[in-house]
Amino acid sequence: MRIIDIANRELRDATERYLDIRPELGNRFKNAMKAAFQDIAAYPDRYPLILGTARQYLVPVFPYSIIYRYRSTTIRVIAVYNHSRKPLGWRHR
Repeated sequence: MRIIDIANRELRDATERYLDIRPELGNRFKNAMKAAFQDIAAYPDRYPLILGTARQYLVPVFPYSIIYRYRSTTIRVIAVYNHSRKPLGWRHR
């Protein structure tokens, strides 16, 4: 799995925000994201296509989506996106 730079920054920024709110919440977010990436890696075709070849995984409990593209054996994460803000702001990637 490859996470592009901007998606990595989004993940890092979100984690820091939750840690700033409350460390326990930040740890829950990190665990939810780890589980999400494991699910995507195990079943990349399971999650719905939302735009062209982009797929969306909705992270349970948190208002975040992981947007990724999957071709044969390559998973490329293009966004870790707060879908309560500008839900389609990642589309230019």
